[in-house]
Amino acid sequence: MFMFSWSVLILTFPVMGWLFYLLFERNGAEKKLKRFRLDIDKCSFQKSGCWPDNISSVFQCIYNLSGANIYENTATEFFESGEKFYVTFINELKKAKKYIYLEYFIVSEGKVWNEIYGIIKEKSRQGVDIRFIYDDMCCSMFSKKFRNELEKEGIYTIPFNKLRPFPDVFINYRDHRKITVIDGNTAFTGGLNIADEYMNKKKRFGYWKDTALMIKGDAVSEFTEMFVKMWNQCSSFYLSNISGDNIIYNENGYVQPFGSVPDKVIGTARMAYIKLINQAVRYIYITTPYLVPDSEMMNALCLASRSGVDVKIITPYIPDKWYIQISTRSNYKQLLENGVHIYEYLPGFIHSKTIVTDDESAIIGTANFDFRSFYFLFENGVFMYRTKAVRQMKTDFENVLKVSLKTDIAMCDEISVTKKMISSFLKLIAPLM
Repeated sequence: MFMFSWSVLILTFPVMGWLFYLLFERNGAEKKLKRFRLDIDKCSFQKSGCWPDNISSVFQCIYNLSGANIYENTATEFFESGEKFYVTFINELKKAKKYIYLEYFIVSEGKVWNEIYGIIKEKSRQGVDIRFIYDDMCCSMFSKKFRNELEKEGIYTIPFNKLRPFPDVFINYRDHRKITVIDGNTAFTGGLNIADEYMNKKKRFGYWKDTALMIKGDAVSEFTEMFVKMWNQCSSFYLSNISGDNIIYNENGYVQPFGSVPDKVIGTARMAYIKLINQAVRYIYITTPYLVPDSEMMNALCLASRSGVDVKIITPYIPDKWYIQISTRSNYKQLLENGVHIYEYLPGFIHSKTIVTDDESAIIGTANFDFRSFYFLFENGVFMYRTKAVRQMKTDFENVLKVSLKTDIAMCDEISVTKKMISSFLKLIAPLM
């Protein structure tokens, strides 16, 4: 699929196509990617009698791909909006006593950053260790001057995949993760970056609908390990793993946070999504800003629907990128013809990345349903079984459905000839987008 897309691009734009191929073709980046893949050196996977076989297979799949352990004694809290997340997030930052680790794809100047910056500066002065990993392509505010200013405040930053005047083949691989770890006791993840639009303090594309997860307890150690390993790969200053406090939580259920490294075949995020879709019996509810699945993901969704599973997907009505929406909508017809129900969120742009199945299991994280997330981006997620957050995620999906427009095949047939031509071309080069 990738080679076919490269062939189309090179034949259509010979000079630019070859230039992009030399810069972005992934084989040359394999050596660098190997450094980020985890060596699974933990004890062998142990099936619990508390899980049915279909759920056990999802846990084992994620474990075998990423080395992520499964945890009990973990409280989960789902946030259905950036505004609700932000209140709790700020309060938890203020409680930090030992360290705050932040890893984000986008950080932009504005009210949100200014408040967070004020808190972490004050925490640093109190002796709290503050460390920040940011993606160098999407965080232009982190100039050398600003990084020096941060370091004077005791806030240590490191760019992921630093941009250079002469880019190499690794430039196309970006850190799309959103992780905050506080004292080893609390962690946050989800779709939210550090920018005003995510918390609806600035309006872009209508109402920005996003979601996040907070976990407290034993599973936070997995997020700490993810951050520390990324820091140690990106920085020459070694960081040790610091465990959290031994606190008892009474919430039932199981939690498995995982990181995903770009991989042609067995990227964890992609395989976890497919595995969860394949094990569903009654329903699959998905939210995603971009719906550009590869053939294997498309087949999994269609097969689930053909097997009697109620498959519902919500995408944005108002896009952040017009060409991605054209590409997204070009995939509707095949899914609709196979019984999948597709809705578009009318109030604005939905950026959350969630899957809920059968009232029992769910994944929330940073990976979109598109080629970039599956093959070119470093992602993270959390698989949960019978936790409080699973129930909250189902309720949120049902509420979003009430303000979403149901699509049908007739709508697909009404697309203009120009858009059909654009979508056909975009579909050919989708693996490169």
